[in-house]
Amino acid sequence: MPNLLQRARRVHAIEHATLHLLPRQAVRGRLLGRSDPRGFTLYGDADTAAIDTAARQALGRLQNGQANLAVHPNCGTNLAVGGLLALLAGWLALSRRHPARRGALAALLMTLALGAAQPLGELAQARLTTDADVQGLDLAPAQRKVLHGRVRHRVAIYEG
Repeated sequence: MPNLLQRARRVHAIEHATLHLLPRQAVRGRLLGRSDPRGFTLYGDADTAAIDTAARQALGRLQNGQANLAVHPNCGTNLAVGGLLALLAGWLALSRRHPARRGALAALLMTLALGAAQPLGELAQARLTTDADVQGLDLAPAQRKVLHGRVRHRVAIYEG
């Protein structure tokens, strides 16, 4: 059995692939996903049967080599990478000795950081936060729960 980090990366890939394959008409509002080594949870109102179908299709397509489904444009990894790049840009701009040039340099570096955030975030997903090698995994049926008026769906993942 893989270690917990490796397992979480594999589950994260299935979560992303599920979101790619989930039909828009099955979602009422927005969905937010969170993965852990035992499965993933989608927060937001959606059709449970559609989530279950999309998750099963996602697992099958990843197992058949469609690794591109493991990377999602709205992943929090992209935000984290963007934040780190912005922090680096600000630090570089403030470290300059000429205060008059700091503003222009900060604007330039922040623009470059924003432009690089998405592709570097997707690269970080592909290499660090997801693993599309999901052979040997299987899914339990998606479970819908409503707590304090908030809908969530849990998809447990286990060694098959």
